[in-house]
Amino acid sequence: MPKLLNSVPKYGRHKGSGKAVVYIGGRAVYLGKHGTKASRDRYDAVIAEWLSNQRKAPALPTETTVAELILAHMRWAKSYYRKNGKQTSQVGLLKVTLRALRRFYGHLPVSDFGAKKLAAFRDLLVKEPSRKKSKDGTTTTLCRNEINRRVRCVRKMFNWGVEHELTQPEKVAALRLVAPLAAGRCPTVREGKTVLPVDLATVEATIHHLPSMVADMVQLQLATGARPTEICIMRLADIDTTTAADIWFYRPTEHKNDHKEGMDRVIVLGAVCQGVLEKYLQTDPEAYIFNPKRSEAERRAMASTKRKTPAHHGNRPGDNRVRKPKRSPGDRYTDASYRRCIERACQKANVEKWTPYQLRHAHATRIADQFGLEAASQVLGHADTTTTRKVYAKTSLGAAAAVAKVLG
Repeated sequence: MPKLLNSVPKYGRHKGSGKAVVYIGGRAVYLGKHGTKASRDRYDAVIAEWLSNQRKAPALPTETTVAELILAHMRWAKSYYRKNGKQTSQVGLLKVTLRALRRFYGHLPVSDFGAKKLAAFRDLLVKEPSRKKSKDGTTTTLCRNEINRRVRCVRKMFNWGVEHELTQPEKVAALRLVAPLAAGRCPTVREGKTVLPVDLATVEATIHHLPSMVADMVQLQLATGARPTEICIMRLADIDTTTAADIWFYRPTEHKNDHKEGMDRVIVLGAVCQGVLEKYLQTDPEAYIFNPKRSEAERRAMASTKRKTPAHHGNRPGDNRVRKPKRSPGDRYTDASYRRCIERACQKANVEKWTPYQLRHAHATRIADQFGLEAASQVLGHADTTTTRKVYAKTSLGAAAAVAKVLG
């Protein structure tokens, strides 16, 4: 049966994406998730606009839409946020943030996205599921700090749009007026957990269940407050042992702030660190000091010495290994493999799990108590003391305790 002229376009389902769709003048207009009330309301609005336009398809927008701005920004971000040929975690944060923004506001022209829309998007994020799961395996909603991070990502994208003449400066200025969610003022928003320093007794209990090489990494990090990556990439070629008689200087080949001009990262190694590194001074200066392959070889050798079955009985060393294992030790530890090794040791020691970054927190708090925030900021490699005070030295009450002892 021939199609009636000017018949009302029907609400349908797009086969490829599963979204609700209506075709106006041969152009697909997506309405959201198929079968939902929101998509039905959007359909009614599109049909009402089509009828008011004398059953003619609306003209294609000549202005950049939010979806087009997102696409252009992501293309730029994937090439900009890179280190050693790999994308940084900022790209992953942008993906999940802008995917939600496109879902809610991708069809809008950029000029229609103002402070009110950004505030509404911030409120929508309150119901967004988190990428991390709780201890019982259930999915939780985003915490307050994560919501504020994602709102900042949207602001930065519009700032970038001004530079590339895709957004207007006055619109971007209005977005800066949207306030972040304040602590204690949003009862419906989940608060994130505060990362506390790990107790030294817990560290000591865990070290006994770690491979000797990873135990040395833990002791180094606890003595220096270095970031986990800075410990993982340590090489003898990056350690200056000649400038001072009793102090060594370690300059990592990469660090978190190496993209900032004038931010040179130097980690000072004292007597404790030198004692830990003494056994590794004969390794190749250009190779990573903490090598998982060597650690695994040491573990197998130790297991062989503890073997109770005679060597001429049962399996011989090395003849029961998998020929093509799914995972093989690399040339150095990564943040993830370092953390997993500590988590397994915590389970064996029957103590609460802790992460390498909690060692950094412990060192920061100890320095802030004894030497002040300025010294803690320098040791941790921060650009200023704001981050040190806000993130790492929250539990430092050494100065306040000293005043209380004197003044009561």
